[in-house]
Amino acid sequence: LTVGMFLIPLYILNPSVQGLAQTYQSKLNYVLHDISNLIEQPRVETNEDILPAAILEIIGEETVAVLPTELSIGAYNDINMVVMPSVQSYNAYTANLDRKNALFFSGNAAPRYVLFSFGAIDERFPLLETPATWLSLFENYQAILLQEPYLLLEKMDTPYQMKLSEEKNQIVSSKDQVILPENQCLLKVNAELTFWGRLNKFFYQIPPVTITLTYSDGTQKTGRVLPDVLKNGVILNDLPDSLTSMCMRINGIDDWRKIVAFQFGGDGWKYYQDQMEISFQDICSQKIEFSYNPSREWAAFVSTDPTIGREKLDVPQPYAVDWVNGAPLTELVKITNSGLRLTGWALDDTLKCSPGGIYLKFGEKYYRMQQTDRRDVYEYFGGYSGEPLCGYDGWIPLDDIQPGEYPVSLVIVCRNGTAYYETPVFLTSNVGG
Repeated sequence: LTVGMFLIPLYILNPSVQGLAQTYQSKLNYVLHDISNLIEQPRVETNEDILPAAILEIIGEETVAVLPTELSIGAYNDINMVVMPSVQSYNAYTANLDRKNALFFSGNAAPRYVLFSFGAIDERFPLLETPATWLSLFENYQAILLQEPYLLLEKMDTPYQMKLSEEKNQIVSSKDQVILPENQCLLKVNAELTFWGRLNKFFYQIPPVTITLTYSDGTQKTGRVLPDVLKNGVILNDLPDSLTSMCMRINGIDDWRKIVAFQFGGDGWKYYQDQMEISFQDICSQKIEFSYNPSREWAAFVSTDPTIGREKLDVPQPYAVDWVNGAPLTELVKITNSGLRLTGWALDDTLKCSPGGIYLKFGEKYYRMQQTDRRDVYEYFGGYSGEPLCGYDGWIPLDDIQPGEYPVSLVIVCRNGTAYYETPVFLTSNVGG
């Protein structure tokens, strides 16, 4: 009776509590629907279930863990698969479970290999939902092979031990955007639920919370987040957002596309207090750069000057630079000695076909780019004939380039080889620095 007298006022006062019955009923319907689908529609094997031969050959009989979710790989491949304490990443929904998974990858019994695919449930950021696990991978593993949609990691003989400065704590408004320091740092967020938030979580759960990440190039990404796990700490300004960037980051290769700010939101964020505590720790060490870089597979080759003996066209040819080292183009591109990779497309508008050659001019050197099928470009413009090899992709090493600023341009040679068009695309800085 006493308990009933306490709950009745809460039921009347808070609409969120009133909706619990409907929430449970709705959730039960979803569960029953999913179970019915599983029974009626058996899982169909897909190409992603069967691992590439190159990956299977490397793994052999060694132990391997699969992240973040695709445990079905173990059923379709003859591998010695081991599982994390929380089985799958999305099961690590508390800071404690995340830490258990992190210890799994740092101990003596850690798997020799980790097979990672860049996917997550509920529109979450796959590495942000288990930040302690990601830091453990970063300190204990290196990338050795990227074959879409998988990245294969191997345990290092000598782990990298991250050195951190003292914590700098501050209280900030939970409603405001938080600007990250320019230098690499470990961020921890401590956000506490309100009374109504704790009550909702006790009875079932609070609505989704989101985080909006703002990048140095001005782009933004929004996804779901579990605020509780951010107490473990995450290197947010260098958080990878693709297999390529993860491969580079875990191998100590700098990626100039940084996260500069973040902000929480979503229907669930109103159940958190108006202020939150954040702390920053400067990272005072650097992981040794490993040799494997997937961009090298698209190596562009040094060429003789393609403009010699050809007429220079004054009429611009259609072209685009889609990505520079995995990030959208900005006017000034910062590149380190890890190399420069450029992707995009270019057309021979004179003859209405794909170019006879696409070159990258870096300083005074010319590099022949690999031409790729970009049928989508043909379809968009219309009126073009022949093979749609109008895409380009190329990586050039910058190991022996002295620090400084270098102009970069594209040289597009017509299909018949009689003429060319050259266009500056950007200026690099800090090359080799």
